[in-house]
Amino acid sequence: MRLRRFTTTFTFVGPLLVFALAALAGPEAAGYRRQDWPHWDRTESGCDVRRDVIARDASHVSQDPDRACAFVVLALRDPYGGEEIREPARVDVDHVVPLKWAHEHGGAAWDRERRRAYANDVTYRHHLRAVSARLNRQKGARGPAEWVPPDRAAHCDYGHWWSAILVRWDLRPGPADRAAIGALLEACRTSAAAWGG
Repeated sequence: MRLRRFTTTFTFVGPLLVFALAALAGPEAAGYRRQDWPHWDRTESGCDVRRDVIARDASHVSQDPDRACAFVVLALRDPYGGEEIREPARVDVDHVVPLKWAHEHGGAAWDRERRRAYANDVTYRHHLRAVSARLNRQKGARGPAEWVPPDRAAHCDYGHWWSAILVRWDLRPGPADRAAIGALLEACRTSAAAWGG
């Protein structure tokens, strides 16, 4: 029953998201500098956004007794490749829609405080995700036309995450990325149909 409800939701919401993204399309901008996007702000935990996201996404963390905001071991399932990771050094926190990509598709016009809010946004759970450091570095600042998760089972979620972030932050993808997001969302329909949705 849950699959049937999901399929119905996608049938109506997926095309609307692609339509909304088309309406936002606009030219790219140059001049990205990472220091203009302040990130990993300190939080109420006494640590920073990066550490808090890792703690949120991991199924288990063990605190380093010598360093208040560090972990000695964790258990994290990478959402991009499906790998189980236990070494903190192998984990990055990914801006699902990268900072440079955001700059080139609308963020260049933002002031510093809006950029800071974007770079540290935890109000939408999938804006920042703890992921494999290897895959995060492979992805870099590329949009979905150039990089998607190697685990095809992740494509549906990845498409929804991108769609939600672009609409929330009024970012403007070009035609290639819009088409790629549409293909990712189509994976939701395919997956549901395979399960008899």
